[in-house]
Amino acid sequence: MIMTQIEFITSSRVAGMDPHNLYDFILDRILEDRIVVLEKEMDAEEQMELIARGLEKVNTDDGMGINFLPFYITTHVAGLLRNRMQDVQFNLITPGSSKISETKEGHYSVETQDGQVFSAAF
Repeated sequence: MIMTQIEFITSSRVAGMDPHNLYDFILDRILEDRIVVLEKEMDAEEQMELIARGLEKVNTDDGMGINFLPFYITTHVAGLLRNRMQDVQFNLITPGSSKISETKEGHYSVETQDGQVFSAAF
């Protein structure tokens, strides 16, 4: 059994990447069975393009495409990233065969195709 990993990608790591390289960078990780938490503001057009490219590139026997959930950490929210001095957008990106749920505000759970469950409070 392949163990799913979570990869946190900071905004500084992807700064300067053109959109197409960024999408490929993310989707390559999804194809490696990783859950990606991306610290980057993405507008609606960028989100749609990533999802569309995910449908093209991520096509396995277990499922197609990706799941994409943007969420914001605000300066007054306690949690993993509570020391931020400004509001920041994060994006939770998983293989399409997984399920994302928000158990309560700021608490997310991902269940993978093979039954692994990951939970995090942001």
